[in-house]
Amino acid sequence: MKNWELEALIDEKIMGCIDGVGPEKALAYSQDRGFFNPNHIPHYCTDLTAAWQVNLKIRAIKMDTDEAYQVVVKYTQYINEAGIMDLPACDAAKIICLAALKAIGAPVAIVK
Repeated sequence: MKNWELEALIDEKIMGCIDGVGPEKALAYSQDRGFFNPNHIPHYCTDLTAAWQVNLKIRAIKMDTDEAYQVVVKYTQYINEAGIMDLPACDAAKIICLAALKAIGAPVAIVK
């Protein structure tokens, strides 16, 4: 999966969809209509500042249900296993995004 596809997925599933354009529509917009621009989505996968907003959003989940609690626990586990403190910023940003998506059940693999 390309970075812009991951970023569109993050934007929809974690941060809240911008302009109603989710990842499943992104390719159709870019091919059929020619007006979808993935640049309007923050570069969550390469910009640590943007990725940190994802981290804050996941950690701000109200843990009032077991499902919500498990998302936060899984996210923290994936981050710890990846050892992001030892990675360059751009790699850490992508790991944060992948961990967040995996924690909510998206079919992604966390690869360093």
